[in-house]
Amino acid sequence: MTTTKRQRIHLLCTENSARSQIAEGLRHFAGDRLEVFSGGTRPVGLSANAVTAMTEISISIAGSRSKSVTLLFLAPLHFAFTPSLMSGASDF
Repeated sequence: MTTTKRQRIHLLCTENSARSQIAEGLRHFAGDRLEVFSGGTRPVGLSANAVTAMTEISISIAGSRSKSVTLLFLAPLHFAFTPSLMSGASDF
């Protein structure tokens, strides 16, 4: 049996309130192949619009929270990709 290593993706953004939260909510489409983490340089809380948008496609992110990117740097994880979702986050 071949074991496939899961790819880890870290989404770097400014507020960690909408697009990165939506991406974390969509990760279930990848099954066991993907782990998605996100963090913001200035987290502000979960966007109500993001919750509404995901609810419209029957995915709940209501229990998600806006996280600081520094929490991810404290964990000993290797990320395959770290795209920046906001122009302000690229200054971090």
